[in-house]
Amino acid sequence: MPHMQRAESPAAPAGHFHPANDELAVLLLNEKTDILDEVAALLRRRGLPVVVATCIAQARRQLAQQPGIGVVVADVSLLQGDGLALAAQVLGGTRPATAVELLLIAGYEDAASGPVLDRLGVLREPLTLRGIEQAIHQAMGRTVVRRTALQRLDG
Repeated sequence: MPHMQRAESPAAPAGHFHPANDELAVLLLNEKTDILDEVAALLRRRGLPVVVATCIAQARRQLAQQPGIGVVVADVSLLQGDGLALAAQVLGGTRPATAVELLLIAGYEDAASGPVLDRLGVLREPLTLRGIEQAIHQAMGRTVVRRTALQRLDG
């Protein structure tokens, strides 16, 4: 199993999320370790805590172990079989510690998939660090809003 890098800031224990003072981490999911390492390094240099996974099973473990993960960035090609189940799990979080935003990246598209990707809000290659970073920050904002609302419902 490849070495997994952990978030650079500790995640809050499950059920104890405080959006005002806890920093959310980004989970990058990609089978291509060279791309994964490069994007993770760039995001870390920008001050974002990053966790990486090279397969769906690792991503599930990271999500279960680290409730501070607020955004999952995954290659759209992974969304088949278990990948679809992971997407449903990520998008279906109903407790503050499980409310997570999903950002998909598409490296390939054809005439038929283009309009579908537009409707899903998928990020497309060629990507820039600025574009990825901006999308992540927007997704983190949505996560904070969702977790705050869910925390009020739970409390």
